Amino acid sequence: MKKYTRVLALVLCCLLLGGCTMPSDTAMLIDRIGTVTLVSGEDIRAAEQSYDRLFVLLRGSVENYETLVAARTLYDSMVAAQAQLEAEADAIGTVNLSSEGALRQLRENYEANQKRYAPEQFDAFGKRLQEMEKAYRRCVLEDQLKTAEALYELKKYNEALELAKKLISHPEAVFIRSQCSDLAKRCDQALTEEKKAEARRLLDAKDPVGALEVLGTISSLHSNSDASAMVDEAFDQLESRRPKNGKVLKKTLGSGKNVFKVTMPEGSDLCIKLESVKDPGKYILFYVRGGKSTSVKVPSGSYTLKYVSGEYWIDTTTYFYALGGFMKANETMDFKSTSFTYTKITVKFEESTQGNMTETPISIEDF
Repeated sequence: MKKYTRVLALVLCCLLLGGCTMPSDTAMLIDRIGTVTLVSGEDIRAAEQSYDRLFVLLRGSVENYETLVAARTLYDSMVAAQAQLEAEADAIGTVNLSSEGALRQLRENYEANQKRYAPEQFDAFGKRLQEMEKAYRRCVLEDQLKTAEALYELKKYNEALELAKKLISHPEAVFIRSQCSDLAKRCDQALTEEKKAEARRLLDAKDPVGALEVLGTISSLHSNSDASAMVDEAFDQLESRRPKNGKVLKKTLGSGKNVFKVTMPEGSDLCIKLESVKDPGKYILFYVRGGKSTSVKVPSGSYTLKYVSGEYWIDTTTYFYALGGFMKANETMDFKSTSFTYTKITVKFEESTQGNMTETPISIEDF
């Protein structure tokens, strides 16, 4: 009888201990869980299994059991959130141009879960999302290239070229860069032909300035023989317009016998304006070629000397194609004549430390 009593006592002791697991062992496993992450599943299950092996009367001794419950709740919530994100990503399927809205919503959901839990918990999914967004951006870039090609077919070369250049400089468009470069080259060639045709029309219409403006926008001007030849032709047309030395271009002054003489060194030409101080509306405008001298006659009075230098004469509004600058002499020119005498003033336009005329730059409006 005593033998059976010992056996029953031993069985009862084991039952009370629940397989010989102690509450302290379970509490230690719960503490080991630490910060709950998406890889905390095994630690949580180990703690739960240890708790379940405890005899019912001993479970109350596990003081940190609520920590285990909270860990399980948080872990399950995170796993469910992860599964939901993966399901939404799977639903998008192969990324294309129509995926923009779904990707935007997925990004919002992903960031909301990062904020709710911790950013690092969804790093793996974040990488998947980044790849999907990158694939969408590639689709957008490919579509822009198609748009640029369509613009080229419509002969909208400037628009196509600008879009091609934008794609060439885009850091993520490396995979289509060669195609974009080829398109840009074709656009440039087409634009060059258009500009050459326009320049030809302007030259035939005797508008060399307009032709030069058009030709100046050709990027391959120096290597294009046809365009270079038209540039030479435009300058030849401008040269043919060059006024003769001493030509009076405009005059509102009366007659007089005073002499104003100008001597020019080699170089740029001058358009000179001798303007009445008393009445600025009275003046004489005349042309002096570089390396030449000329004289004009003016009535008595005080005059302001103004001039503009340059090369390739255009007209009395624009003056020169290669414009130098507008200047005004600080000293006035005083002329006085009688029945038997007259005044002669000579101005030599040359750099000299012995010069007695100073000047000030002026605008074209003040000329």
